[in-house]
Amino acid sequence: MLHRRLRVLLGDEANRRRTGLTPLFEALAAATAPRATLDWLNKDYKISAILGRVARGELALTPDTLDRLEPVLDAGRSRHLEHLLVATGTLPARDPVLAALERWCDPFLDRIGPAEHAQLLRTYAHWHILRPLRARPPQSAITESTGYSARARLKCVAAFLDWLAHRGHCLSEVQQLDVDTWCARQPPHRIKLVHAFTAWASTHKAMPPVDVPAGRTSEPVAPIEHDERWAVARRLLHAPDISVADRVAGVLVIVYAQPLTRINRLTVSDLIMQPGRVAIRLGSSPIEIPEPLAAYVHELVADRRPQPRKVHIRSDPGWLFLGANPGRPISQYTLASRLRRHGIEPGRHRRAALYQLAAEMPAAVVADLLGISPSTANIWSRLAGRSWNAYPMLRTEQH
Repeated sequence: MLHRRLRVLLGDEANRRRTGLTPLFEALAAATAPRATLDWLNKDYKISAILGRVARGELALTPDTLDRLEPVLDAGRSRHLEHLLVATGTLPARDPVLAALERWCDPFLDRIGPAEHAQLLRTYAHWHILRPLRARPPQSAITESTGYSARARLKCVAAFLDWLAHRGHCLSEVQQLDVDTWCARQPPHRIKLVHAFTAWASTHKAMPPVDVPAGRTSEPVAPIEHDERWAVARRLLHAPDISVADRVAGVLVIVYAQPLTRINRLTVSDLIMQPGRVAIRLGSSPIEIPEPLAAYVHELVADRRPQPRKVHIRSDPGWLFLGANPGRPISQYTLASRLRRHGIEPGRHRRAALYQLAAEMPAAVVADLLGISPSTANIWSRLAGRSWNAYPMLRTEQH
C-alpha cells in the first residue's frame, strides 16, 4: 500500500530520477513503520501537494523553493521537510541557522526607512554580519544563539536609526548631542551593539566622527550557591521520573560547566565506552565519568533512536541528544526549556560550576578538561583567587 501511494505521489522510476526524488522515495519506502508514513502523507496534505508539484515538474527541488513556500507550510513544517530531504540525501545540506537568518533579513530590512538608513543597514548586514558567517568552514556549525544575536544587533541598530529619523536627522548628519541623548536612555548592552555599528559607519564615512561609548563590560560573576547546585545535581541523579537525556544534559551543565551550545552537539564519538569505564571528551583530555552518571550515559546511548518511524535516513550523524527533525540535534532552546523544568538555570548553574572548578584546579587544567580557551580559564581562575603564573610547570607542559 505504501509503495503504491509513493508511486502515485512521486511518479515512476524514470520520473523520480528526472526530478531528483529517488532518494526520498527509497527512504520513505524503507520506513520501519509504513502506516506512520502513510498517515503523514495523507494527513499533511500541504506537504504531499508540494511533493506532487515537484514530481510533476512544476517546482524545482531546491532550498530556495522551500524558502518561498514557507508562508504556505509555516516555518516549523517547512524546516521539518527540508531536514527530512537533507537527511535522506534528496537535498544538499546548508547551515540551518544561517539560512533562517538570511530568510529573516530581507523582509526586516525592507521595512527600514528612510532610504539612506535602509541602504546603510543593508550594507552593514551583508558585510559585517552575514559575510563572516557565510565564510565559516562547513564543519563549523553556527549556533542558534549566534543567529539570535545577529538579529538582536540589527534590531538594535534599526531602533537607533529610527530614533534618529524621528528627531529629523539621518546618520550622515548625526551630532554628539544626539548620541549622548540616546545613550543616556539605553542599557549598556544596547549601547555596545550600536557602538560596533557606528565604529563601522565612521570608518566607511557614512557618519561624522562622534563618541559612542563601547558599553560596560563585566567579568563573569558566579553565584556562590554550592548547596543549591549540589541539591539539584543529586535530584537529577537519583529522583524518579526524569528522562535519561535530561539527567545527562543537566549534570553536564551543573558539574562539568558545559554550555548548551556544546551539549546539544555532542555525539557518540565524543564518548569512550569500555568495560568498566566511561569517559567523555569535552576538551583535549577525556574526563572519567563516575557512577551513577556512567550508567545513565550507557542508557542514553542504548536508547538512541536516530531513525524516525516514518522514514529511513541514509546515515546517522551520531547526535547524543536527538532533535525532533530528522538528522538534527536537539535545539539549545528546547534543551534549556527541558532543564528549567528540573530547576536548572543553565547560564547561572554553569557559571557556578566554572567558579568552583577554577578554585580547585589550575587554569591550564580547567581549559584542557572542559574545552574552554586558556584566556577564559584564566579569567575564572583570577575570579576564584588563583593565578596561572602560580603553575609555571603546567604552563610549560601546555606549550
